[in-house]
Amino acid sequence: MDPTIAEGTTDAAANAVTTAADLAAATALNANAALDSWLSQLAYPSLITLLALAVYLLVTINVGRARQRFNVPAPQTTGNPDFERFFRVQQNTLEQLVFFLPALWLASFYGSAKVAALLGIVWVGGRLIYANSYYRDSTKRAPGFIAGIAASALLWLMATVGVVSKLL
Repeated sequence: MDPTIAEGTTDAAANAVTTAADLAAATALNANAALDSWLSQLAYPSLITLLALAVYLLVTINVGRARQRFNVPAPQTTGNPDFERFFRVQQNTLEQLVFFLPALWLASFYGSAKVAALLGIVWVGGRLIYANSYYRDSTKRAPGFIAGIAASALLWLMATVGVVSKLL
């Protein structure tokens, strides 16, 4: 066999291996950069999740305070109408979290994390308005409730469209 052909073949093979290694390294760097970018986007719904949990913690603490203020010992949950408003805010917030959090995350994964986070801010704000309104006068709770439920519904819709589009 001609030695120059063998050398040329060896050089070509070495170049191919180097090119493959470079390609693998570049692909790994691109994958890491893409993952970092994706995780940065998920910081938005992560922050909203933390805020939503803080709202729940706040309304739970308020129930404990209301127990003392209105003399309603645990495990009682009825008896004093003023206490019952605090208790209902906590229970309703818990009920809403069960729908809101999965909708937030699915909308973030299959839609836009930033848009989902903006809707999450509406939800958090709505829950705070709901709580403060309900504590004072239960008949005035509708604006906060509507803001929260509308945000959750839009998140659900965004998630549904995103998931279905991936399946088609």
